[in-house]
Amino acid sequence: MDVLIGGTIFVLAMLVVSRLAQWLHVSAPLLLMSVGLGASFLPFIEVPRLQPEFILLWILPPLLHAAALNTSLIDFRRNIATIGWLSIGLVFATALAVGVVASALLDLPLPIGVALGAVVAPPDAVASTAVAKRVGLPRRPEDLALCLTCGHIGCESELHNAREHFESTGHPVLRSFTPGESWRHCLVHDVGTD
Repeated sequence: MDVLIGGTIFVLAMLVVSRLAQWLHVSAPLLLMSVGLGASFLPFIEVPRLQPEFILLWILPPLLHAAALNTSLIDFRRNIATIGWLSIGLVFATALAVGVVASALLDLPLPIGVALGAVVAPPDAVASTAVAKRVGLPRRPEDLALCLTCGHIGCESELHNAREHFESTGHPVLRSFTPGESWRHCLVHDVGTD
């Protein structure tokens, strides 16, 4: 019963902090991490002991699934070599670099330093998806935008073509022309809806 109550309080706290982050216009993950770090110093809060199998089976798959839904298969195939080098080569290079630095600074044996590097080296698919959304990268390369004033259809690639259309015509409001999407965006006030 204590686990159920603790879990409910934890989820409610996450929702409140996430909503507070939206209201304060700050990064929700950063605020959640800060609140969690602060809460870890409170004496009445127990640190939960999670089994790695629980994380691998129940936490990680939904996060990776959500990140995979935002990945364009067309872009993935087009950039497979770069993705391979970054996801495999860069991880090995980072693990080795951290291992060398850790063994030099902390007087660790090189294999243990490389093991430490292997822990911190893997890329985070969820974080990269969040960054891509935050900087305004398009969800898919084939996203199209429709000008609601004249009907002009252009690529939504970071709203670049739409912004050029707005600057040349003064038509500020556009909406998605991609089937299944319903977002709208005002380029004058730089606000939109999903």
